[in-house]
Amino acid sequence: MRQETESLLAAISDEFNILTTARPPGEKMRSSRLNQAFATLQEKVNEIQDQGIAASAPLQSAIAFAGHFAAIRTLCDELNNIRSAMEGLPRLGQPPPEAKPHWNFYLRSIGFGCGWR
Repeated sequence: MRQETESLLAAISDEFNILTTARPPGEKMRSSRLNQAFATLQEKVNEIQDQGIAASAPLQSAIAFAGHFAAIRTLCDELNNIRSAMEGLPRLGQPPPEAKPHWNFYLRSIGFGCGWR
């Protein structure tokens, strides 16, 4: 599991570098191996659970591991959210993205909200 963890930590570091590196307008961010590295770690954790190793560990160790794993999952999710937000934002000098309809419009279109504004 050490190899999977080290691979994920390297992928997290690489993702931070990608997100903080300046890019010229119109240039897309380079791809990352963050999701693949996390999936590999998650497979290893599932394998350990299937073997029953986690069930035989002391309760405090299992709780600590679960907390650390949840923190890593949250970090990966947030990095993905930041990447998605950055890819969706217009660059300086580019037109803004097309506006999406508001929920109120949607509710009216399905006949829900007569008299709502």
